[in-house]
Amino acid sequence: MKHIIRQIKNNNGLPTAKVIKQLIEEKKGRHKVMRELYERYKAEIGSPAVPIFNRKLEQNESANKINNKLNNDFFGEIVDTKVGYLVGKPISYVYDPKEQVVIDAIRDFNLINNIEDLDSETVKKAAICGYAARQLYVDREGQERVKNINPWECVFITDGRIAEPEYAFRYYTIEHGNEEVIRVEWFNEKHITYYILRKDALEMDPEEPVNPYEHLFDYCTLFGIANNDELQGDAEKVLSLIDAYDRALSDCSSEIEQFRLAYMLIVGMDIDEEILEQMKRTGAIQVDGEPDAPADAKFITKDINDTFIQNTLDRFEENIIRFARHVNFNDEAFGGNASGVAIRYKLMNLENKCITGERKFSSSLRYQYKVLGSAWGKKSIHLDHLEMEYQFSRNLPVNLKEEAETTALLRGHVSENTRLSKLSFVPDPQQEKEEMEKEEAALVGTPNRAHEDPEDDDE
Repeated sequence: MKHIIRQIKNNNGLPTAKVIKQLIEEKKGRHKVMRELYERYKAEIGSPAVPIFNRKLEQNESANKINNKLNNDFFGEIVDTKVGYLVGKPISYVYDPKEQVVIDAIRDFNLINNIEDLDSETVKKAAICGYAARQLYVDREGQERVKNINPWECVFITDGRIAEPEYAFRYYTIEHGNEEVIRVEWFNEKHITYYILRKDALEMDPEEPVNPYEHLFDYCTLFGIANNDELQGDAEKVLSLIDAYDRALSDCSSEIEQFRLAYMLIVGMDIDEEILEQMKRTGAIQVDGEPDAPADAKFITKDINDTFIQNTLDRFEENIIRFARHVNFNDEAFGGNASGVAIRYKLMNLENKCITGERKFSSSLRYQYKVLGSAWGKKSIHLDHLEMEYQFSRNLPVNLKEEAETTALLRGHVSENTRLSKLSFVPDPQQEKEEMEKEEAALVGTPNRAHEDPEDDDE
């Protein structure tokens, strides 16, 4: 990647068609996987991305054979549980309370961009695909904005992390004239440059009249949000286990439904060919019985070892939960009035996974505000991105009695800010402390007139 970066720098920060094609070719396989993972997450009926939906019977199998296709959405549950646990409670963006101008700018930016929803969708895409992507831009009203970009459309040119790329580009297929071409949006530290890339062309056609377009920031405005260093989705390691579970449960369902199509065995009865052909079409078989044995007719059914099947399905589920670092919500610890410690112990695998995601997201947010600060500085809003804090709060069931007892025991042993921060229903400990001080001052300043003589008022 370093030699590509050098080549781009020597070309005034712009790529050649050869570089673009090389990078697209290198990422094509992974981008195809990412798109399929997202389609699998959506799990639309008949989707080619869900293997069980595409299972077909062998040609030599009976036309009457049942082929149920049951998709058990472990994939969606693994992703959605992480999203709810990590950002179910919105991220708090904290800055120096003395810098009111900057705080107001951050608040307005978050409101305009619906940042709570954007953060949730970012974590979801990263958990599905291995990383998410964002782009900062300035809208027609001069407001700084940010949006999510499909990660399988993005390539980041960096010798470090995708959270801080030197260059990046987005590419996707469009109809241009009478042909299908690739539209390329190239991002460097000053401009977005638009190109049309034809399949057989050695050069890229600039797209006029927006070429190049100054994006008004001082850094590359397209950047990534990694799920982990390996850029893997949360469910990728257990896809084969999920597929095995789907097949096993689908087969069980098919066997149960197949009972209504069970063959009828007719023993020791004489029936004519016409009746026999009719019964064959509905699933009847005639065999000769023993001499002098009574005539008989019965259905042929299979014996199903339900214990073996249940144990197999249970093992699949346990391994899916274990290797995806997911949570078994059927565990008794999640029922009744379990202590916070017991619940957190059961959530340890999920927590460890989310810690990694939190750190990766924080790294990208730090870069986001670095880029954002470069535009705000031109408006005399001086943001130091290194002073920004991103506070993630886990979305857990709350035992208020336990929290109250714990914080009461901490009084006098830790600072008030630290003590109040242990209460889940206190979003801002500093503000809560100030409100408590105001109430206390108001109570001290209010005279206690309960024991005064009412006749004193007349005097």
